[in-house]
Amino acid sequence: MVVRSKTAAYSANALLAKARAMYGDILTSEDYSELANCRSTQEYLNYLKNRTAYAMVLKDLPNVQMSRARLEAMLTKYRLMRIASLAANEKALGGHLYQVMLLQYDMGVLLRCAENLGSSNFGEYLGFAPDFFKNNSQLPIARLEAAKDFDDLYAALENTPYQRLFDAFKTGKLAFSVRILVPLLHDYIVGQTEKIIRKDYPEKEQEELLNIIRMRSDMTTIEGLFRLKKYFPQVDAKESAFLISHVTALSEKELDALLAAADTQELTALLKKTRYGKLLDFSSEEIIEKKTRRALLRQDEKHLRFSTYPQVTLLSYIGILDVENKNLTNISEGIGYGEAPEEILKYLIIQDT
Repeated sequence: MVVRSKTAAYSANALLAKARAMYGDILTSEDYSELANCRSTQEYLNYLKNRTAYAMVLKDLPNVQMSRARLEAMLTKYRLMRIASLAANEKALGGHLYQVMLLQYDMGVLLRCAENLGSSNFGEYLGFAPDFFKNNSQLPIARLEAAKDFDDLYAALENTPYQRLFDAFKTGKLAFSVRILVPLLHDYIVGQTEKIIRKDYPEKEQEELLNIIRMRSDMTTIEGLFRLKKYFPQVDAKESAFLISHVTALSEKELDALLAAADTQELTALLKKTRYGKLLDFSSEEIIEKKTRRALLRQDEKHLRFSTYPQVTLLSYIGILDVENKNLTNISEGIGYGEAPEEILKYLIIQDT
């Protein structure tokens, strides 16, 4: 059993206050409506610069036309700065979840590297990383930047805990693709996260943290299964075991049934009987990703507002921030494609009011 000193408990309350203070900067439904009604990237940028906390990364930029790609890079910078601030604070207070944030950063770097092998786009992404991540990452950044193909990437990961995750690609057991890499990295990270939580946190706090991790992992599994059943119904899901994380709140019987489902209709019927049946809105015609991410957002908001455990509020805030980052990217893309505001808003996951 993990026991905390009173000093540690008092210090942890500072982390709780910091996460909740940052939550106060999260964009509202009114902000999203205003942003979706912007008719140019510049107008969108000006709103963020002048009326939101994103001023911290945008205020010193010259008042000139900015490409959508550059703007989205600045949104990523804001997200990483916020997470790094919390991670550094948590580490200084003697916490351990900062290790999870480092793992998630490393996952982002590896995915970006895999997507941009041989291009300069990867290096630009690294330039926005706060020092906390650069100084604590387990990745050999210089070697990854120089990687031109998969073999270079694999060799660069020698002596890191990540190389073994690429072994199946190296041996030819799996064809290398980002689509397959995502669940492999995800499962590794949630597995490591579970170990950290079980080792370093008291029982009651541990259970709340594990519930968050399990639900996030299960939502990723559910999304993957829906895509598989919809677009590749001929594929045996049981042979695609990499879709299923071992960190789950679902029973083995439930998982087996989900894998064996003949189509999305049967998958939906089975999910309604699980613990997630009341959390996922199956009455709507929205894509599964909107249903899962809205359910996660609702849970994160609940935890952040009412949990008394600092690390729970920290994880919840990051989940909410990730939704905001995705929303802003969707708005930027919608504006760039000239979509109507009401169409742009359909893509967003907006917090309950």
